[in-house]
Amino acid sequence: MALTLTFSAALWGGVAVVASLLGIYFFRTRSKPQTVGSLLLWAEQRRPSEGGRWLQRPQMPLLLALEIMTVVLIALAAASPRGVSSSQAIPLLVVLDDSYSMKAGGDDSARSQGMRAVEKEIVDHPGYQVRLILAGARPEFLGETCRAVVQIKSLWQGWKCGSPVGELDLGIALARETRDFSARILVITDHQPPEGFSDGRMQWWAFGKARPNFAFINAGRTMFGEKDRFFVELANLSSSPMRVGGQVENGSLRPFSLDIAPRDSRREVFDIDSATSPIRVRLPPDDLTIDDEVVLLPPQQRLVKTSVHLGSGPLQGLVERALAATGFIEAASGPADLLIRGDVGIPALPGLSALPALPGLSERPGQWVMEFQPVFGASSFVGPFAIDRESPLAEGLALEGVIWGSTATGTLPGSPVIFLGNVPLLTEERKARGGRLFRVSYDVGRSNFHNTTNWPIFFWNLVRWRQSLLPGIPQPNLRLGMEAHLQTIPGQPDAKVTAPDGEILMVKSAGEGAVFLPYTPGIHTVENGSEKFAFAVNCLNKKESDLFQSSSGQWGDWTKSENFRQESLDLSWAFLLPAALLLGIHLLLISAAKGGIRP
Repeated sequence: MALTLTFSAALWGGVAVVASLLGIYFFRTRSKPQTVGSLLLWAEQRRPSEGGRWLQRPQMPLLLALEIMTVVLIALAAASPRGVSSSQAIPLLVVLDDSYSMKAGGDDSARSQGMRAVEKEIVDHPGYQVRLILAGARPEFLGETCRAVVQIKSLWQGWKCGSPVGELDLGIALARETRDFSARILVITDHQPPEGFSDGRMQWWAFGKARPNFAFINAGRTMFGEKDRFFVELANLSSSPMRVGGQVENGSLRPFSLDIAPRDSRREVFDIDSATSPIRVRLPPDDLTIDDEVVLLPPQQRLVKTSVHLGSGPLQGLVERALAATGFIEAASGPADLLIRGDVGIPALPGLSALPALPGLSERPGQWVMEFQPVFGASSFVGPFAIDRESPLAEGLALEGVIWGSTATGTLPGSPVIFLGNVPLLTEERKARGGRLFRVSYDVGRSNFHNTTNWPIFFWNLVRWRQSLLPGIPQPNLRLGMEAHLQTIPGQPDAKVTAPDGEILMVKSAGEGAVFLPYTPGIHTVENGSEKFAFAVNCLNKKESDLFQSSSGQWGDWTKSENFRQESLDLSWAFLLPAALLLGIHLLLISAAKGGIRP
């Protein structure tokens, strides 16, 4: 059974009493015989004939020993000793700071010290039922409940410390919601707790150390004219000015050096000729190596393969020019990502009729199609037009003053995007595997919509929307902590993501895409069907790279909580009973020295 003194300050009172007793004994034994003239007061003691000084060894009287032992036992009882059985089950929730600053220092890092401290705590308290919580950007449990050190050691590999932030507050909140108030909470981190920290259920252990650090805090890559341009921003997170040197790797090595003032940052821009290969920028390794490298992939030219078949009328040229103005299309030599079709030269029946099948232009799974419907008996409308502002097609459209030529009767299948009264002018219908079919009722001869700024805006919205849903990773360079958005190939919902360290993550798209959170800096590869994609992840977080705020120490005391009193036994009686026995012996000896026990 482990013994804990919940009011250890009482021991100082015992020390003071024992010191007083020893002082009294010391001064009493210092008395010397003195020869005086009056025999009424003193009796002269003669020395032996051999004379000289005598060496007397001090001996503690039995009464003094009993008094000291009694005082010590009473002081221990006043310290409120409580015991917890080693076999008693006590839930312990360990909140682990999962931010990457915990890895600073290698074998002497806060992560390594924290693991050793948790293992020692479990050895010292065999009754613990331990549950680990990772406090990263989003708190989550690590493994199942453990009762032995060997089980804990098997879970440490899941504590990667790769998050750009350590949301300890969220981790603590998850711990409080998981168990009742009898559970103990232990926080492992590299910095001190917030001001006013006081919680009897919680202990806060920090194993950090203030260290200087150079780090990348920002980076980007883009096309600038015909050249590829990128920039990096470095921070000197130390107390002295330093010159930092590094190298740029893009087929060849290119060294650079920068002078940076203390607690300052500097941005450097580079032009490169090779726009197809990755760029790696490295700094000399220091205590925190995760922020010493940046990898930038080239910007992706995600062009939408388009095919326009609108006959020989003016609409063909109007649509082609609007599409070309976006700068994000290319003519489709095979299946098109965006097919715009119609034949306004074919007479239609009254109202709206289905378009005749055009050779080679049938829909395929996942394809986007915009159909300009034949119009018979069209009229010109000046509004007011109703617009579904939730649709990406409607962004920036202002139809005041627009004249729209369409039939006054008939319906278009699908959800209306633009409509006049109860007459739909533009509708959207979702198809299988992410496909969409847009139907437009539009008469060029009776409209001026194509002569307003709304026309290029409309096709810009259409192309950019289609581009955002092309298979692949829309953003090739991500910060650590950002979610990766993967648009999968239609009909291929499963994808395999391989991290730089070789770890494989299987993701499955729900609908049009999948969202996942990469944890490792570097280049990741994605396999989706027959296609392969790549994206890069970089550590760019100045606050987390700043190690000057790191500290070490322990805060909090579980024994001060009411829960501890409920889960432990009061052992004061184990000290009071011997003290009472010694006190009785003390009184018995005093009475015997005075001539016996009085009735």
